[in-house]
Amino acid sequence: MNERRRQLIQMVVSGNSHMKLKELEQLFQVGERTLRYDLAKVADWLRDYDIHLEHVQGKGMWELAKDPQPEDVREALEAITFLGRSVGFEERVLITIHELLIQHDWQSLKTIAEELDVSKGTVLQQMEQVEKWCNAFHLELERGRKGFILTGSEFDKRLALLSVMEQLGDMWDTVNPVINLNWADLTMKDIDTSYEILEQKAAHAVNHVSYFRVWILHVQRSRTDNWIEPERELQIPPPWFCEVWEELSELASLDVRAEEVAFAYTYLSARGSLSGFIQEQKLPDDQPFELFCEKISTRLGLTGLTRKQRKNIYGDWLACKAATDYTISYLHPLKKKVEEQYPFIVAHVWEVMTEEIIVDKRVRLDSLIPLIIGFAAIYEKSSYENERHQIWVVCPNGIAASRLLKVTLMKHFPQIEVKETLGVSDLKEMEGWDRPDFIISTITLHDCSYPYVIVKPVLSKEELKKIDQFMQQTPKKSIALDQTEASLSVAALIPNERVAVTGSTDLETIMQTGVALLEREGFVTKEFLGDLQETVYEKEYLYELIPGLLFMHTHSDHVEKAGFSLVHLETPYQKGDKINSTAVLFMATPDKTAHVPQLQYLYQLMMNEERVQELLHVAHYQSGGKNG
Repeated sequence: MNERRRQLIQMVVSGNSHMKLKELEQLFQVGERTLRYDLAKVADWLRDYDIHLEHVQGKGMWELAKDPQPEDVREALEAITFLGRSVGFEERVLITIHELLIQHDWQSLKTIAEELDVSKGTVLQQMEQVEKWCNAFHLELERGRKGFILTGSEFDKRLALLSVMEQLGDMWDTVNPVINLNWADLTMKDIDTSYEILEQKAAHAVNHVSYFRVWILHVQRSRTDNWIEPERELQIPPPWFCEVWEELSELASLDVRAEEVAFAYTYLSARGSLSGFIQEQKLPDDQPFELFCEKISTRLGLTGLTRKQRKNIYGDWLACKAATDYTISYLHPLKKKVEEQYPFIVAHVWEVMTEEIIVDKRVRLDSLIPLIIGFAAIYEKSSYENERHQIWVVCPNGIAASRLLKVTLMKHFPQIEVKETLGVSDLKEMEGWDRPDFIISTITLHDCSYPYVIVKPVLSKEELKKIDQFMQQTPKKSIALDQTEASLSVAALIPNERVAVTGSTDLETIMQTGVALLEREGFVTKEFLGDLQETVYEKEYLYELIPGLLFMHTHSDHVEKAGFSLVHLETPYQKGDKINSTAVLFMATPDKTAHVPQLQYLYQLMMNEERVQELLHVAHYQSGGKNG
C-alpha cells in the first residue's frame, strides 16, 4: 500500500467522515482519476474492519455510511500503523513473492513498486532474490512486457505461500500475519471464527495456529478457484481431523475435497504440528530411528536419551520422514541461526541422515532443523549439568524432610543440582542411572560406591560449612563447561605432548602417528591401532567433525583412560568430495561415558572460531598454546 492511500485511511479513521475530491486533488497534487482509484482501494480495505466508506454519486465526494465502532477504528489504526513502518530488504522480497503468488495475472513493475512504496529500480534489484527463493519451491519467475508472473503447480504455490506466511509472521512477531496481507476474498469474520473453532476443537491434537494458517490459505485459494491437484500421493487423514475440516468448510460454505484435506494433514505432519497427538501414543519399535539416535548420541558424546527426550525427538523424526516421503518443501525460519550456533550438530545430523538412514531420497536441510534443534536442546542441557555438581539426596525421614533438605541445598549451593531424592531402599535400585558426583545423606550408607557426606535434615551453619568443604575435596566427574570463558583452550584438552605434524597424506601413516601419541602417554596399548584400522577400513567409519577436522575413534578393550591426540597435516587428506581435512583428531575411551565431558568440552571449543583455527592449523595451535 502506497503512502497516499495510507494517509487517506488515516484521515477516515481519525474522524474525517466526508472527503471531497477537489480538496484531495489540491492536498495530494494528483488527478481526480487517480484519487477515485485510490479511494476505491481504500474503501475495500476499510470494509474488512466494518468501516464503510461510500461514493456519493453526483457530488464528487466520499463519505462514511455510518459511524464506525470504536473497536473497529482501533483495529484499523493498528493495521495502518503497521503498514506505515519501514520495510527491510528481506521483508520486501517476501511481500513481492506473496503478491506474485496471490494474484492470478501478470503484475506490472509499476504496481509492485507502488505496493512496496519503493522505486522501480529497487524492485528490479530484488527480483534475482525473488527468483532464487521461488526456485526452492519449483516455481518459475517469468518476465515479459506485462511485468512478472510466477508459474507452477498449486501444490508448490501453497507450500511457498505457507513459508511466506511463516517467515512474515516471524518478522512481524505475530502468529497471524494474514490480517496484514492483501487477501480480498477473506473477511475478518472468516479469520476470527476459524481461529476460535480450531482453538476449541483441535488444540489437543495439533498445533492449532499451524492448522489455522493452512485452513485460512485453503479458504482464500478455493474462493479464487485454485485447488490442489487430485493426482498427488498424500497421507490419509484420521477421522478427527476430517471432522474439524468439515465443520470449518460448512461455516465457510466450501466444498470438501479429499485432496485438500489430505494436503493439509500431510503438511502439518511434515511440519511436526501433530506432536500433541504423537505425545499421546506409545513409542513404537522403529529400528531406523533407534539407529539414528544411537549414532547422533555417540557423535555428540551423550550418554543416552531419556524416554521423554526420545518421544520429543521421535515427533521431529516422523515430521522429517513425512516431508521427505511426500516432498513437502518449506523454509525453516530458524535455519540460519541454528547453522551459526550449532554447526557441528548440523553437520552430524545431516551426514548421518543422508548417508546412513535415508539414502534413496532427497532430504532437505530445512526439514532436519527441528531434529537439530531437539538435539541442541539435549546437548545444552547436558553441558549445563556438567557445569554443576550432580548429586543424590538420601533422606529416610519422610517426604517433608526430604523436600526441606533439597530446597535448603538449592538455596545455599547454586552449583549443586539435586538429580534424585531417595530412600535407602531406592538406592539399591539405582544401578544403570547416571552416576552422581556425590551423595548428601542423613544416615550412614553401608557399602555405598559413591562419595557421601552425612548431615541433619535441618541444616545448621556448621553443616553448610561441612558440605562446602566436602565439595572442595570431592572432584567432579565432569569438566566444567563455560561458553563465555575466554580461557577455553585446545591445549587444556590436548596438550602439546599429544600433538604432531606430518607431511604424509597416507591414511595408515596418519593413524600410526595419532595412535603413537596416545600410546606414549599411556592412554592406549599397542593393540588399539588394530581396532582402529578395523573400524576405518572394514566398517568404513570415517567422517569430519567440522569441515577440515577428520575424526577417528573406535570401541576397543585396549584403552586405559579417555583422551585425545591431534595430528596436523601439511598437505590436506582428501577422500572423494566430502573429506578435505587439514587435521585429524583421535579419541580413546574405555567405555561409553568416560569421554563424554571431554567431548562436550571439545564442542564448546568448536563454537569459537579462534579455537577452530587452532584445531585445524598448526600455526594457530602453536600461537594459541603460547598465548594460553
